[in-house]
Amino acid sequence: MTGTVPLKSNAVHGEESGQDPCNMVVSKIHALHPAPWDPMNPMKPIPPPQSLMELTAERIRDAIIQGELPLGSKVSEQKLADMLQISRSPVRKALALLQSEGLVRVLPKRGSFVFAPDEKTVKDLCDHRAALETACLKFAIERNPDALIGGLRQGLDQMQQAIAQNESTAYSQADLRFHRTIIQSSDNQSMAKVYDTTIGPLMALRTHFFTEMNASLNRSMAEHATLLAACANKDVTRALAVVTQHVLHLAGHSAGHLAGHFAISNTMGEPQTLKPMR
Repeated sequence: MTGTVPLKSNAVHGEESGQDPCNMVVSKIHALHPAPWDPMNPMKPIPPPQSLMELTAERIRDAIIQGELPLGSKVSEQKLADMLQISRSPVRKALALLQSEGLVRVLPKRGSFVFAPDEKTVKDLCDHRAALETACLKFAIERNPDALIGGLRQGLDQMQQAIAQNESTAYSQADLRFHRTIIQSSDNQSMAKVYDTTIGPLMALRTHFFTEMNASLNRSMAEHATLLAACANKDVTRALAVVTQHVLHLAGHSAGHLAGHFAISNTMGEPQTLKPMR
């Protein structure tokens, strides 16, 4: 006798197939609604979108680090809002966040200023950075040497290109990527978060020295190359000594250069360099 397959079949209920009907139901649910962290699922989660305040803080932070907003210069909520073509509210909140990161100072009845470090502040920042980078470098060599060496080599190549083109800003950006490779390759998200939220002032100061005070690039490049070689040889002791010396050179270079320079910079107006948010 021919006809359609009955709806109530062993394939569904599993009595004769030897499968547990409950397990079959669970399997169907998983098929229809796969778990977001299923290792067999190649799709990566979509990160939540940034708020307007976060985007504003990111734009102003980058402008300070890249030297578009000079150290010690006065900024105003209204002018930043006009440049970014947004309201003052997210700018005000962004400046408060950047104040907590040490990039901005908000002075009552005077306004907001890009930070202007003294020698003690620079030394403290360099000590902080040396502690973080040496710890991350040790982890990176042990846990993720291939990514570390590849990223350092790429950063070194970019710095060499910047020197050949006489682009001090491009050199500073490549230098930042070189050192971020150390942090990212450590596979330690806690340290990476601390680095990202505290290293901004020191990175801005490095940009200032490279672009305005003509800091020597030859020594910097030689130390970068030596560090890459030590990492390639997995010589942890040598690598830690080189990165410590390299980071602390900035404190020595800043001695005697800061006070007079930033006393002048505090009189500057806001540069019209920030692009609109949209």
